[in-house]
Amino acid sequence: MAEPTSPSSRRLTPPNVPNLERQAELASTVVAQIGGAVGVRGSVESLATIVRPEERVVCAATGFVDGRTCLILITSNRLLILRGRSLLVDLDHKAISRFRALTGVATHDLQLENAQGNVLVIKQVYPKAQLDQLAKVLAGG
Repeated sequence: MAEPTSPSSRRLTPPNVPNLERQAELASTVVAQIGGAVGVRGSVESLATIVRPEERVVCAATGFVDGRTCLILITSNRLLILRGRSLLVDLDHKAISRFRALTGVATHDLQLENAQGNVLVIKQVYPKAQLDQLAKVLAGG
């Protein structure tokens, strides 16, 4: 006897099970923006389990947080910072009260502050051009 196919009887894929097509789409979007950046392979491989189905990646870069390489993503809804397969920061855009992009000859850092006054500094944003893009997206442009 065949199982009924009504919507209530269909099994849903749990949100933490990666969709291979979605993973490939996210990875290609990120790699196109960060190029051959070193140290973020695990983060790129875990994107489908972190980025929500309704979100799209707007901007991606790499940088250093606490001296270790991280992947920085701005999606349509959130700012995410990943180290390996771990999610270090998950902030809705509205939770970021201030930011500063610091550029110089050897400096390309991003400082973020939330409503509670907590400051996060991302050092050596790479590629450098992505710092301007991150700032533009955070400014709402």
